[in-house]
This record gives sequence, structure tokens and C-alpha cells, in this order.
Amino acid sequence: MIQNNKFSKIIQSTIIVTLFIMTSPTIVQITRITILNKLVVPFLLMLFVMYYVFSTRFLVNVQGFFLLTSFLLVILFSVVLGQSSSALSDVKTLFIYYLPSIAMMMLLFLLFPNTHEKKEHILNLVILFGMLEAILGILQFVLRSPILPIVVNGQQIVSSIYYVPGSGGTGDSSIIGSSYLVRASGTMGSGLGLGILCLSSLATLSLRKKSRLTTILELVLCIAIILTLTGAIYAGFFSFLIFRYLLLHKSTRLIKYVYYLLWFIGVSIEWFIAHIPQYIISLFPTIESRFNGIQYYQSILNYSLSSRFFGQNFTNNWQSLANATLNINNRYVVDNFFMYTFYNVGIFGIIILFFAYKNIMDWQLKTNSTSPMVALQLSVLMMGFANNVSSAFGIVGILALFSIRSSKDVNLEEILRE
Repeated sequence: MIQNNKFSKIIQSTIIVTLFIMTSPTIVQITRITILNKLVVPFLLMLFVMYYVFSTRFLVNVQGFFLLTSFLLVILFSVVLGQSSSALSDVKTLFIYYLPSIAMMMLLFLLFPNTHEKKEHILNLVILFGMLEAILGILQFVLRSPILPIVVNGQQIVSSIYYVPGSGGTGDSSIIGSSYLVRASGTMGSGLGLGILCLSSLATLSLRKKSRLTTILELVLCIAIILTLTGAIYAGFFSFLIFRYLLLHKSTRLIKYVYYLLWFIGVSIEWFIAHIPQYIISLFPTIESRFNGIQYYQSILNYSLSSRFFGQNFTNNWQSLANATLNINNRYVVDNFFMYTFYNVGIFGIIILFFAYKNIMDWQLKTNSTSPMVALQLSVLMMGFANNVSSAFGIVGILALFSIRSSKDVNLEEILRE
């Protein structure tokens, strides 16, 4: 069967790498004049078709089908009920924006159980791509140069790549002076993007048997993570190590409680931020802009019943909303995965994503209770409090699904029937 040969692993790795490339503003913008931009989505869909056509067996999961169709309907309702100047264009934009999560739910619907093998299930191309990006990021830091273009056609494509000690990050080279650092970002557009890729590669590498080579590769990835100079990545990295430790010590029940707690805090955070006095927020300058961004959109968004349930097509409207009362050079953004999801696809969208991720995590815990992929899933949620990690959410979910294995001791078919 296809899932037992090298061809299957190449397809799996290529799907993950293609999704990461789609999130790379450097690659996307530099290749704008070529055909790559137009081919990347059809290429990804072709990979999924190949994956299904060549397989001799797959497991149909009714719950996965329900989650997939429900999420597609939520996207449609978000556009129809929200502010939309062009419904068809907005649906297409939202579909592409949530393509990693949609692909994740499609795999939940038609799941390929990887059978037990003597050698570990290895997504080699993911590790190789992560290593190349990590090395590029380290060189950026050491050379104090972005290396690749950060502006294309007058548009800034890299986010805050310069780091000025005491002031924080900026993308404007004219104000950095002589004392500055360059974040490791590779082609991922930011320290956050590279950090998520390196964390994903680190978790994937953990599926392999420990050796001198894996130790060296882990060290390179960890160095790149540190050199991103990004607080959210540091939080994600340390939480990954903590969750990994808990899993290795069989604390699966605690891990499940943590998952519920993260989502509860995530969906409640808007209420808490709305009631925090401004003078308290100003005491924390590094996160003040994030709080102010959420408070700003709270003040101008529509909170009708339909908007709460289905969202407000935020991805297509945020620029006009950001400029509603502010100059174009002072946009507020929503650096919070949970709030961005709520503004985009509402409570129903959040519920669907919650259950989709939970299904993957539960299968991971039942097939391999010490899987590093569970720790990776939770660490992405941790980073979601400080940044919008919607793309990473879906990519990591797919990566976790590809690492699930049936064995003579664990029968995935029986787990699905439970």
C-alpha cells in the first residue's frame, strides 16, 4: 500500500513543505512575475488527489466529514452575512486563507493509517526544508543582513526583521542606527514564521531514533529558534519542552486538561482585555499594541447574533476597518489566533477547529502517548495568544496526522469506532 513506501512519504513531506511555502511572503512575492504563484494551490490539490488515488485503503471518519462540510458552510456564511464587496472573491480568499485547516479536516474525513514499521515514520523533506531555512536564518543573524529582498514593488514583505535592543522590532532600516540585530527569519517573512517551521522540524526529528546526526540537527534548529528574537517563539519553544517532558512521563490526562484550558482562556480573552484599564495595559509596552489592537476592533466591529456565530469575514475587511479612524501607517492588527478566528468565522468556526484539533490529539495519544506532535500542537496554541497562527494551526495538524501509526498493538480502525 502507498502509505508503506517511500513514495507516500515523499507526498506527505511535499504537502507540508508546499503549505509552508504558501505562507512564505518572500518566496511568494519574489516569484510574483512567474507562474509559481498561480500553480501552488493546484499543485497542492494534485498532491492530495495522488495521495487518495494511489492508496488501496483509507478510513472514512464521519465526524471528520461533518467538521469539514460545517467549516466550509461557516466560511460561506461569514462572507454572505458579513461585509463583502465581492462575495465570490471573498469566499475564495477565505478558502485559501484556511486551506491548511481545510486540508487537515479533509484528512480527518479520509484518513490513511500508516502501518507499523521497524523504522520510524520519517518526513525527511520537512526536516531538510527546515534545516535549510534554519541555516539561512542563522546566516542572516550573523551577517546582520536580511540577505533576501525585504521590499518588493514598494511593498514591505518581511515583518520587523530588524531588532533594536531596548526598542524592539522594526522593518524600517532608516531608523535602526548602528546598534541593531537582524532576526533569523529565512524566507518565512518573520521570526515567528521561521520559528514555527523550526519547531515543526524539531518535533518531526524527534520521531527518529536518537543519533549523533539527529543531535546536531536539533542543535542547529534550536539555535535558529533562539536567533528569531521573537517572544512568541520563545514561549512556544519552552512550552514544547515542558509538554514533551509531561508526555514522556505519561501525564496524558494533564495534557488533555491543558488543551481545554488553553481554548477556554483563548475564547475568554477578549472579555478580559475589554475590562483591563488602559493604565494597566500601558505598564506592559511589549504587549500593549496587541491589547490595543483587540480593543480597537472591539470598538468598531459588529456584534450582532449572526456575527458572533459566523464571524465577520475579517480577513477581507481588516484593512478598511483598520483605517476607519487611523492613518494607513498606523494600522492595528489582531495578534491573537483565538480573537482573529472569532472575528473571521465566529463561535461556530472556533468550535469546529477545537474539535478537529482535539480529534488529532486524541488519536495521537491513543496510538503513541509520548508523541512530540501533541506537544507541538499545544505549543502552537500557546503562541496563538501573542500572534495569529492560523496557517501554522492547520499545517501542524496535518503533520500530526501524517505521524499517526497503526500497529499490531494499536488498531486505528478500532479507535475510530469508539
